[in-house]
Amino acid sequence: MQLFGNTANNGETYHDSTTEDTLLPGGMLYLKLDDPLIKTKKDIAIEEIESEIAKKLRMKGVILSDARLLKAMDSNMIKESSVLDLSIKKDGSYTSKVPVASKEQFDNLMKHMKKILKKIGDEILSGNIKNEPIKKKNQTPCEYCDYKLICRFDKDLGNQFRVINELKNEEVLKKISE
Repeated sequence: MQLFGNTANNGETYHDSTTEDTLLPGGMLYLKLDDPLIKTKKDIAIEEIESEIAKKLRMKGVILSDARLLKAMDSNMIKESSVLDLSIKKDGSYTSKVPVASKEQFDNLMKHMKKILKKIGDEILSGNIKNEPIKKKNQTPCEYCDYKLICRFDKDLGNQFRVINELKNEEVLKKISE
């Protein structure tokens, strides 16, 4: 979606092409298309099952730290959001498992994404199309990839993974602001 946001409007994002008073991005979120299984030790009502499924399908990503925006993203939220992994505390502040960024941090993140997308595009245009899937801890996308036959990634043939070390959200935001 960020790729779409950066290519729409002749490469400008909505944020770049409008004033602050009109339209700002509220987040970079993704929704996993899934049909999660709910495990229970007892029979539960259909409503509880649907509630548990909705929790598993909450959007992930980064959101802008703006209480009005958060309420607009989930207008039915009273205590806990059904679309984002966050809840409101008694004092009105919120707790979030989704990274929350200030406007400055969010702008830095968008600039960083543009640099990455440009670098990827430049690499492809220069002919670099080698298959280097990522490896995070012991997980790789190759385990569930539908394109194995096209990719033909094989460590025995000299292919290598790009190892990604996990960083905390604060570390990422600090690193991209430098």
